[in-house]
Amino acid sequence: MLFCLLQFKASVGTIRTNTLYDFRLTFIKLELYQSTNEELVLNNTREAFISSQHLRFQTKPLTVSSDRIKYTILRAPKYGILHLSSGKHHLQIHSTFTQHHIDTDQLWYRLHRRAYSHIQDEFLFVVSAAECDNITGVMTIRHVPGSVTTDRTSGRVHTTLERLQVMEGSRMVIPATHLNFRTDSVTNLVFNITHLPKHGIIEVINENLKIARYNTTYFTLQELNSDRVYYAHDDSESRHDSFHFMALSPEPEDFQYVGVFHIDIILKNDNSPVRVNENIFHIVHGGARLITARDLSYTDADLDTKPSDIIYKIRRYTEDPPNGGIFRADNPAEQITQFSQDDINKNLVLFKHQGKEYGKIAFWISDGVFDVNGNLEIQASPPFIRMYPTNGSIVENGKAVVITARDMQVDTNMNCLEEDIRYEVKLEPKHGCIEVGEGMGLGMGEGRGTYTFTQLDVAAGRLTYKHTHPGTHVDQFRFKVMCLETWGEGTYPIKIYPSSYWEPLRVTTNRPLLVEESTSVNITKDVLEVTLLVISLCTIILNNPILYLSPFSEISILLRIFLFFMI
Repeated sequence: MLFCLLQFKASVGTIRTNTLYDFRLTFIKLELYQSTNEELVLNNTREAFISSQHLRFQTKPLTVSSDRIKYTILRAPKYGILHLSSGKHHLQIHSTFTQHHIDTDQLWYRLHRRAYSHIQDEFLFVVSAAECDNITGVMTIRHVPGSVTTDRTSGRVHTTLERLQVMEGSRMVIPATHLNFRTDSVTNLVFNITHLPKHGIIEVINENLKIARYNTTYFTLQELNSDRVYYAHDDSESRHDSFHFMALSPEPEDFQYVGVFHIDIILKNDNSPVRVNENIFHIVHGGARLITARDLSYTDADLDTKPSDIIYKIRRYTEDPPNGGIFRADNPAEQITQFSQDDINKNLVLFKHQGKEYGKIAFWISDGVFDVNGNLEIQASPPFIRMYPTNGSIVENGKAVVITARDMQVDTNMNCLEEDIRYEVKLEPKHGCIEVGEGMGLGMGEGRGTYTFTQLDVAAGRLTYKHTHPGTHVDQFRFKVMCLETWGEGTYPIKIYPSSYWEPLRVTTNRPLLVEESTSVNITKDVLEVTLLVISLCTIILNNPILYLSPFSEISILLRIFLFFMI
């Protein structure tokens, strides 16, 4: 709310007063608001008017005349039309009408034909008035058919809507036994597809069995009865598909039906197992260690394939035997030659080292249909535990961040579970504190001894860094990581950025670039420039002299673009 204050003195003829008076002008903002938006229901009728009991917008605190409140159609209804009783044409996208038209019952909705099905329709609009912010809204219309047409086996309309079964990746005709309408008066229908299938397309072939319309948005009853309408699945791992349609007759026959045709996909095993990672399995000389999913993991893109369906079979060796064997973790004396991915995921597979330092153990991996071969490289060495390279965490100034296992992970060749790997904080963060679980503080830069947590705490999301000293940009803490009698040391870096760091990038310059044929030209910031408020990409790079990047990560790609322009 704005106001203006005028001060004045009053006088009459020669009589003057020394009193200073205030005259206050207050400017109020006119606001547009929705007072009514009720669904329009058509009970077995084709047409009805939309009144102020269905749709009404007003202004406050002052009331604007209804003919100055304007509606603009952004999306027209699908199954009917809007028209004004005073106009000759129906309203389309960008057409307008006013609140006055609604108040005087001049706005009508009419179905394309007489409908024999339940129909849910809507139109999208934006409302505007002088000096007011625009408001976007949706008006819904629902048609309820008469009782005689809802019975699919009696009455004058006989409908057939049966689910179609299609093999994954195949193409099948949509027969009239699954989709059809039989009436006494309708001779032909056009099926307009209002929502295309998500996992396939509809095709129509001609008399020569050639595709006449690929990915069509309509087909006719004659084409349907002639078995010329096909559904083609896209070979994706999808169990169900559907398309929405509106069946319309020619105008004199006056028939309309809106429905959904459902398709069930019969999946097949057409994908072979694929390895997720290619890691070397490290183990202590002469020791035993669990094989986990981080060491050996295969997946299958087929939805019906479970981890228990992926079976590993150890291949026989005649020349170069492996440097150890595989045993059951719950019975280490029992050597096995077959196990599943589910066994690996449940920590039931144990490898025991014997012999040379480096070796390979080869497998056949099967999902029940496809077999692939693979191997696990094994490297034996003295016990070690070490940190993977990390970029640390980024935290908002004055806020907290969870330290995840993605950023704080160890590599070890010992048989340790996450709860066996312990961290001991040796040098606490100077500008914040570490918390584990419910409020367990691990230092405020005051040097209060050592504190511990486990890799399980990290994996469970219980480890948090909380920034407490505004105005600082970087922090870190040093730690000792231990498993059994082996230990290592590391430093965990933390970057502190203002809240604007999380704002989206802004394209400040994006101009067309003219290039003559067979020539080259530099792309400069006068042509293309992307900025981030307060923090520039230079600042991020300068504050992070060492960045560990995935080749296809967003920051990696952004950095390459940035360095290209810098050069």
